Amino acid sequence: MRAESRLVRRDLPQMLEGRSIPIKISVEVWLAAAALHEAGRPEFSGHALAAEVEKLFGDTRPGIITHIVAHCVANATLNTGTAYNYLSRPHSGTYRLWRPGDHLHPTRIGGRTHPHEVDIPPAYISLYRKWALESTRRPSGSLPALEGGPPPPRALRVQRREADTVSIHRAIRAYYDAAVGEHHRYRSWDHCYGYFREARRTGLAASRDHAALQLAFYLASWGMYRGSSFLLQHAYTVHRSGIDLVAETRFDELRDTDLGASETDFRLIPQVDELIAGIRQAYRPFALDAASGQATDTLVTKVILGTFGCLPACDRYFVEGFKGKGFSYSYLNNSFLERVLGFCEENMPELLEEQASIKESSGVFYPLIKLVDMYFWQIGYEKATKSTSGPLPIAVDGD
Repeated sequence: MRAESRLVRRDLPQMLEGRSIPIKISVEVWLAAAALHEAGRPEFSGHALAAEVEKLFGDTRPGIITHIVAHCVANATLNTGTAYNYLSRPHSGTYRLWRPGDHLHPTRIGGRTHPHEVDIPPAYISLYRKWALESTRRPSGSLPALEGGPPPPRALRVQRREADTVSIHRAIRAYYDAAVGEHHRYRSWDHCYGYFREARRTGLAASRDHAALQLAFYLASWGMYRGSSFLLQHAYTVHRSGIDLVAETRFDELRDTDLGASETDFRLIPQVDELIAGIRQAYRPFALDAASGQATDTLVTKVILGTFGCLPACDRYFVEGFKGKGFSYSYLNNSFLERVLGFCEENMPELLEEQASIKESSGVFYPLIKLVDMYFWQIGYEKATKSTSGPLPIAVDGD
């Protein structure tokens, strides 16, 4: 198997000829685990599995470790839209392929236990068929250990998926329809994002102050110039360093990508990390007297949403909606970015439909991440209104 692995990796371009996208990370993880089993290893560490993925496929995408320790683990809580029950974690820090009799977390009931054969590269078909068959065999004397009862009937699973679809369309439409008229404050994002999309063709450096004013007014409309914000104490020129960063050519690919529209977009996470760090640094001299001593996640993400459209604004309502749908959030990090991109991948048809509908009705292009921002913000806002007995909370995005 070791010799075969080296041959496969050398022949990878030929093996993938005719494929329009790279192998899915989840498929690579499953195949790498099968290869380790084939080599005689009954269990292995997460790092050993990641190393095998890199050895076989030359893949070092940031999402690999997250798939290994969370997304693909059948006895771990589901934190993405799709349940890949490919791995079992029998002991802390060790993994193997899932097989009947292993524990299955109740949030993952009904998920696949091995990939579709159509997703398997030809060189791995024999390995796949052998270990896919193993995943259907129950060890002698064992019983299924499904926590939380039997799988729900197929009709119920279909109803759940249809309910999610309706929820996405309804929430995005509710958010968009709330912006009544061309002068509504929500339209400040349209103007700001549209300006930066157009200005990148002529050069932001030539209109630095105009760009700073566009950004400042959008941030003010979205609640970032209230009394608790350090921005309130400064003129629009506080944004000049941020504009300089946004104009840098190293972010051109990020600027030209509708992040979340392709499975390969996980590779851009390091570039988003650079952008986040750069925005924090740009505002650091002005934020030193603030309680946090730096630009908050809310400010950083709102600046990026208004200029690149590649991060949702992590304000109070968005975070509440995100958590309310079963996703974890502690602070702005790679795990959060991976969850957002995973949500896009799982709900691509609904997001693309809303994107096309808004473009047709308004002429404005809304990137997928903006739609994700709208969806979770609306869910969080509605949750807040239901839990309030007095006057409804004001829909201010700066919270």
